[in-house]
Amino acid sequence: MPAIAAVDVGSNAIRLVVLEVGCSGHGRHLEQQRYALRLGTDVFGTGAISTDTLERMLTVFTDIAARLHQHGVTCYRAVGTSALRDARNTREVVETLRRTTGISLEVIDGREETRLMRDALLREVDAPRRGMLLIDLGGGSLELERLPGRRSLSLPLGTVRLLHRYPVLQEPLSAEAISAIGLEIECELRQALHRRRPCTIGVGTGGNLDALGRLVPVVDRPCVTIDVGRLEALAVEAGALTMGERGLRYGLRPDRADLVLPAALVVLALSRVVGLHEILVPGTGLRQALLYELAASLGITLT
Repeated sequence: MPAIAAVDVGSNAIRLVVLEVGCSGHGRHLEQQRYALRLGTDVFGTGAISTDTLERMLTVFTDIAARLHQHGVTCYRAVGTSALRDARNTREVVETLRRTTGISLEVIDGREETRLMRDALLREVDAPRRGMLLIDLGGGSLELERLPGRRSLSLPLGTVRLLHRYPVLQEPLSAEAISAIGLEIECELRQALHRRRPCTIGVGTGGNLDALGRLVPVVDRPCVTIDVGRLEALAVEAGALTMGERGLRYGLRPDRADLVLPAALVVLALSRVVGLHEILVPGTGLRQALLYELAASLGITLT
């Protein structure tokens, strides 16, 4: 049976998924790896990927190339998102990775990222409603699309980017300070979403939303669902803690613990601007969309 792979080079981490697919459409995961390499720290701070970070990328991509070979992957797609879109030395980085590891990395624009997000999420939603808001909160950007999908937006409100903009979010803060930052984010969203119709239900993807779904869930739902009404209390509670305390309190890795507060603030601001009551988080996203498309290119429909 053929093996396919998706590589997602995000602003907060690099992820690999290898899937063996049968003619019946059944897929079996052969490999899932997460590499904690935060490209956004370089790009959102200096505008470029540093030499040291490129060396670490080469180590990661060398490992990925070995795993693709080990599993006999017949086709793959490796894509980079917000951080690589913004880096001024992206072309050099992509060429170095290709020349050294043989992996071709494609940097996709916000429109393509939103299309992939939409395709993944709509596969998981039983009855998509007109006016439902699709949300992808990444490290570098916030991707939004209101069904029926006439127009999408890519906004510079990802969690790693916000952490660079507001470094005080990594320190214990008063409720007043947190509220002031949240208001600035809300004002930026209101300007970008000028005269948008209300959306009460959202469907989202991304590690940030996965984390919020675990921390403030709506209980007794078949799908993980963020209880938007509890986000403000979460932001105040998390903001009063140190980074180490956030990790211990919420059971998060260090590179997720520092993002939980900006994630809560941007989703809270979005809920206030468009009227969201809850956000479904079905646990799918860009990588899954890539795998569906790769399987289709082989004439196989994943089930």
